[in-house]
Amino acid sequence: GTPGQFLGIDAQGNPEYATPAAGGGAADTFRSPPPLVPTNQASFNRDFPAFVGIVPASNQTVTGLKVMVTTAPSGVTLMAAIYAAGSAFSMTGGTLLATSAAIAAAIGEVTMPFSATVNLTEGSTYYIGIWAHGGSSNPFFMGQDGSRNGVFYAHSSGALPNPSPSVTASGAGQVFTWWAY
Repeated sequence: GTPGQFLGIDAQGNPEYATPAAGGGAADTFRSPPPLVPTNQASFNRDFPAFVGIVPASNQTVTGLKVMVTTAPSGVTLMAAIYAAGSAFSMTGGTLLATSAAIAAAIGEVTMPFSATVNLTEGSTYYIGIWAHGGSSNPFFMGQDGSRNGVFYAHSSGALPNPSPSVTASGAGQVFTWWAY
């Protein structure tokens, strides 16, 4: 491609370089889940919000998250969130920048728009992820590379805390696939 373009997927599922749409974000073909059939799935533990650290390579905006749900137990709701990093690039103590509404888990693509657009700063660290709550069993999401570590903490009621609490675990658990858009 050329400077300013991104690598996306065309209508036939082939990679292609494209120019971002006006307004700064990437085109819908880039933000949408790839046309793949999940071959694995990951159980997502309810009441343990799971987050992955991200560092944008340029200033950009994010308006929410999408997940591919493969098993959706009754009564489970999903909420997306993004935190700024706390001290020393840790999630602990990070400011809650935005959340989505609680959305019922349903099989297929679940879109969780944030209540407001979040402006990400080049080179800054953020933690972005999902909280599953309610129901009597865990939902399953399309799996991801199990070698990538995430961080998570215990939380079972009310809104997501601000600032973020101390992280209770870090590892390859909760390895689900999500797309920021």
